[in-house]
Amino acid sequence: MQQSTWTTDNKAIRGLSLDIPGRVVILHNPLQNATAKIDVFTDIPEFLQFVQSSLLTRADGSPYIRTTFRRDLIPQRQYHLHGSVLVHVTLQAPVSFVESSSRGDTILHQEAVSLGLNESLAVEASESNSVYLELNQTVELANLHLTTKDSGAIQLVTSGGINVASSLDVKASDGGVVAVQGELAVTSDRLKVTAADTGAIYVTSTTDQIVTVRQVASVTDKGNVNLYPRGVCNTSKIRVTEFSHANVGSIACQSVSVEASEGGAAVVQAVASLTANAVEGGRVQYFNSTAGLGLQFKSSNVWPVDQNEFTKFAFRPVPSQDALTIDFAGFGWGARFQPPNVVSYLAVPSTDATMGFAVMCVVLFLACVFCRPPKSKEKEPLASSSYPQYQYCDYQYEPWRHS
Repeated sequence: MQQSTWTTDNKAIRGLSLDIPGRVVILHNPLQNATAKIDVFTDIPEFLQFVQSSLLTRADGSPYIRTTFRRDLIPQRQYHLHGSVLVHVTLQAPVSFVESSSRGDTILHQEAVSLGLNESLAVEASESNSVYLELNQTVELANLHLTTKDSGAIQLVTSGGINVASSLDVKASDGGVVAVQGELAVTSDRLKVTAADTGAIYVTSTTDQIVTVRQVASVTDKGNVNLYPRGVCNTSKIRVTEFSHANVGSIACQSVSVEASEGGAAVVQAVASLTANAVEGGRVQYFNSTAGLGLQFKSSNVWPVDQNEFTKFAFRPVPSQDALTIDFAGFGWGARFQPPNVVSYLAVPSTDATMGFAVMCVVLFLACVFCRPPKSKEKEPLASSSYPQYQYCDYQYEPWRHS
């Protein structure tokens, strides 16, 4: 296989932004001289010349490394690449944010990310990329943010617990999936889950429970949230719309406020008080220890159930760290293709451009004055209008199967 290597100087970095197809493995080596070293291995001859890495700075001043496969530099108008790609990103010190896109896998070693009660960690996956982070210890963080979109996926598994002092914020949109599993308790001051546009979120504790002070869930446009199999919280605020599902009946909360509309459905569990509003086909089901007193219902679509329904996620083993075969085609911009000049028939000689433009304007004005039809008053609105019909290809990619 061919190889290319890129290294930084000793300037510290806070994060990574990776947009490269194939398999990416993020490693930690505190003894290396460079802050970061990126090795790309491939058997696709033309692949390496379009991989670029650079050191950039975020708006908040955080330096980070951006590595991308520059499709826009491919000279062919159409291209087809097939072969194996493996990328090793070796860090001298752990980073606090990782963004990964392009179809493929990203394997995060636990030593490569910042952990600790004073640290915040953000991981984002998009464009059909699957990020795996498996830890053999209890995760302790000040804040943890997990975000997926555009069919991206994140799987976080720990053999210990997950203890987030402030906010555990999980977002999944546009077909994205986030799955979090702690062997022990998953705790946080605030647990916020947001699923939209068929995004799905799964948070579970294998042997213990989910514990949070404040639980906030927003589920829209066929999103799906599942918190299971047991847990407790003080307050819970849930909004579910557009045929989405919020399966949070495993979490027994002292006070629950839930709004369901447009076919959205929620399963909740309230210990002291439940305020529910279900309209426009929305429905709310309350389970188990929900008190008979203190209930405030604004709709008849609120009723008790004796079974707590939720969907489990089928967690997968972390993939091997071998090269991943890629096969994709597209259009390159490097050819600098220029479309034909669709208004060339209106062109005038460059030596008389001003006069030609003026004459054209006069002709158009006279045409509007003398050729317009007589005014008529429409007696009734048009019964129907004809619009062109467009067909869209809705491509869906499921990184993992869940049952």
